[in-house]
Amino acid sequence: MNRNDIELLQNIGLTHAQAVIYLILLELGQSKVGEIIKKTNLQSSVVHNNVNKLIEKGLVTFVLIGKIKHYNAAEPDVFTGFVQEQKNVLDKKLKTIKKSLPKLKSIKSQAKKSSAEIYEGRKGFKTAFMESYFNTRKGSEAPFISQPKEFQKDEKLHNLFLQLDTIAKDKKLILKGLAPKESKKEWEKLYTTKKTYKVKYTDEVFPWGLMIFKDHVLISMWGDEPITIKINDSKFRNKALKFFRKKWKMNHT
Repeated sequence: MNRNDIELLQNIGLTHAQAVIYLILLELGQSKVGEIIKKTNLQSSVVHNNVNKLIEKGLVTFVLIGKIKHYNAAEPDVFTGFVQEQKNVLDKKLKTIKKSLPKLKSIKSQAKKSSAEIYEGRKGFKTAFMESYFNTRKGSEAPFISQPKEFQKDEKLHNLFLQLDTIAKDKKLILKGLAPKESKKEWEKLYTTKKTYKVKYTDEVFPWGLMIFKDHVLISMWGDEPITIKINDSKFRNKALKFFRKKWKMNHT
């Protein structure tokens, strides 16, 4: 049993304790609860509780020998059905939320808008950009100034932009922007081969990322954690667009 195996099972819906218990049973074969406790170094109550949950999930079985339960890990093939069941539940939830979106958006549209909103951390970054992309009209133009090169090293944020790229394709958005020359290789490899992007490269390295939408601007800054500021102000938005167009004309590559 190693950390990667534990993470694999956690990624498909098991808790850490459940993943450890399943893997130990996979190694040991038929075992009494005392043996599981000894091998996992988990508290007795934790093992008892999670063994029962694994039985409910169909991932552990048991036999009674005398009056004592002996546990076995189910065949790994059962995870296919386990994940499929989760997918079915998620599909139902997705249908439900899609039906509810118009009503929820109507409620939000009636609320007073603040001139600026701050989104902290990677989850906040994701929320800010997902909201903006989903609410952008089909065929719209969204000018941007790329993040610093160190962004490319952040795999989670990079994966988010690949998701956003899929939305941009579906909505036929026009993403026209400036990126630092030091990031040219990454951009050419990941983004500019796609029709949604038109990029010019500049010697300037901006300490923040900027993206301009029809009625707001997103400014992203990196430190230990990303901070994204959404500015809902038409005057600021127009000034940001003017700034972008000036920089765009100054660059020819």
